[in-house]
Amino acid sequence: MSSRQAASPGVGCVLHIDSGTSFRGGQRQLLLLSEAQHGDGEGPQPRLLARDPQLLAGARRAGVAAQKWQGPTNPVGLLQLHAVLRAARGGLIHVHDSRSLGAVRLLATDAAQQRLVVHRRIDDPPRSRALTRWKYQRGRFICVSHAVAEVLGTFGIPRDRLHVVHSTLPARADAPPPGRSKAGQGPLHLLAIGALVPHKGHRSLLDALAIARHEIVLRVAGQGPLRPALLARSRALGIDDRVSFVGDRVDLEEELRSCDLLVHPSLSEGLGTAVLDAMWAARPVLASCAGGLPELVNDPQTGWLVAPGDVPALAALVDEIADLKGRDPEALHARGIAGWERARDRFRIADMVRATREVYDVCP
Repeated sequence: MSSRQAASPGVGCVLHIDSGTSFRGGQRQLLLLSEAQHGDGEGPQPRLLARDPQLLAGARRAGVAAQKWQGPTNPVGLLQLHAVLRAARGGLIHVHDSRSLGAVRLLATDAAQQRLVVHRRIDDPPRSRALTRWKYQRGRFICVSHAVAEVLGTFGIPRDRLHVVHSTLPARADAPPPGRSKAGQGPLHLLAIGALVPHKGHRSLLDALAIARHEIVLRVAGQGPLRPALLARSRALGIDDRVSFVGDRVDLEEELRSCDLLVHPSLSEGLGTAVLDAMWAARPVLASCAGGLPELVNDPQTGWLVAPGDVPALAALVDEIADLKGRDPEALHARGIAGWERARDRFRIADMVRATREVYDVCP
């Protein structure tokens, strides 16, 4: 649905605003939320002002009114935002990143900012400067993990304005995927999913594989500015014959079916939807105990946790899992099934939509 075809916004509307220019975890969650809200007869109807083409296309396919935004640093984009905020008077404003929050705080009326909700998906503390503190003085904050809420509380946001709503993914099936991975009885096959950026910890993972006793096979799904440096690092370590950088245009479900486990070595992480992908695919997870990841991975029932950036510990744990695969492959499968059960019981999309609506309900 184009913006010209969209229903008139107003009291029964929630205006989602996102300035991201790529389809990453936050955009994926926003698309899932807006699709679910569009099909929900009880809550406000969503409207999107966003920049990423994939997010916009997905929303329109689902029947959600979506308008392309020029962004918060573009004068035309600010004029767009001002017009949309005026049209949405009386509705909820739900912003999904810090830059959008700044623009909304600048342009929205005081009355509109009484119905402001801010989604916080990262566990980095906001900068301690006057402009940032002004920006965070208004709004209810949806935090994707207790770890994120703790960071914002320490920053000084009153605890009664912080609400934990875990991210989620649609359930893949009513029963876990059958059988073991296609990787079979050969070497341990790892899969890493995530943007190739510093905080995702890919360099630590490569360094760990280089010192591990076993010849581990790794596929890395994702794109980002660190790709050239990581390729060079893999060659320098002599492991490039066992490491494949497959980009982000792959079938993630097929990748998950073909691996033994997901490895997610982030140095910081709000929650980690790639881990939820693995849980829904009944694959165990090896993750760092950073940010909200321990809220997903239950060590030892569904996977393993390791200190972020601890290369020797990561290498030792990978070797331990490789030994386990050779000795008792059913143990890996059992942890994957336990992860699927945890996702089914605790991270349902209906729960996320309901909890988000409850945050909306406490806005004046």
